[in-house]
Amino acid sequence: MNNLLRNVLYGKLLEFLRREKKQVRTAAVSCDLELSVENVSLKALFPEVGSCSTLVVAVAESTIENESFSAFKERAEAFEKLYMRKDNLALDDYLIFDEKREEMVKKGTLRVYAKRIEFNLIEINAFIHDRGYGDENGFGVEPDTVVEGYLNLDGIFVSPIALLESRTNVNIGNWLKLGTNPVDAAGKVKIFPYDGVEVVYNMPGLFMLRKGLNVGLADKELNIVIPLSYRMIGVEANRLVWVRLHNNLCGVVDLNDNILIPPVYDYLSYIDDGKYKGLYVAELKGKHGLINKKNQVIMPFEEMDVKSISKKIKDSFA
Repeated sequence: MNNLLRNVLYGKLLEFLRREKKQVRTAAVSCDLELSVENVSLKALFPEVGSCSTLVVAVAESTIENESFSAFKERAEAFEKLYMRKDNLALDDYLIFDEKREEMVKKGTLRVYAKRIEFNLIEINAFIHDRGYGDENGFGVEPDTVVEGYLNLDGIFVSPIALLESRTNVNIGNWLKLGTNPVDAAGKVKIFPYDGVEVVYNMPGLFMLRKGLNVGLADKELNIVIPLSYRMIGVEANRLVWVRLHNNLCGVVDLNDNILIPPVYDYLSYIDDGKYKGLYVAELKGKHGLINKKNQVIMPFEEMDVKSISKKIKDSFA
């Protein structure tokens, strides 16, 4: 979209806002609040996934997340515990957003960059410039505060405008990874009871879920395949699942969580090629050896390190 067309649209949008009084229905995390563009034009502005535009969005109390300071502190402490570091700008962002929130509600509009990220989902984000001079992503200076929200193609909010790290926006991101529409039949954002989700790339249709310090596996309908009771987890090329317990011991289970190799080993690594393909290098009480998926010893355990047994395996290829 060129600048001239964008300016014309922007002028029409402002005129439309002056002319129309919006009808707002408050809900827990969504509301029937129209954009400051005719809904029929949204499909034209965003003809396909990946289409981008700049919009003036009508806002109200129910469209901007109002996080209490106590909730913010809990979120910041959880971030520090999870990543073992402090987000030094988190408090600054909170205070800036808290101040700007009141200003946005008073003005009733927010100019945002928008992108269609799914068939019926538009992501909107804006930079709040309150950190002095510099470009909009804060290069060379303290970063600007970034806020996000999500709309459908009818201009209805399915997630409120909020700080980028907010629980609601994390949920939206998790649902997108699962390939599931984050809006339920009532138009509200679905509750995602987990802290994170990662795609299992070597096994399509499976996802690793995280809740606090626990991980497990689920399908995209959130049917639990492997319960969230492990510290670490990984799906091997043989479609079996390597697991590490919270006591740091390793084992192997199948996709029904049946134990194949009991979690008694200090180290366990799958061999995916060569003469010993399908076996595991295992460490038990300082000794290393080879076992198969039935926990049968193939190469006796000896007092050597991983590097030494790796060399021994390599030499046996000749």
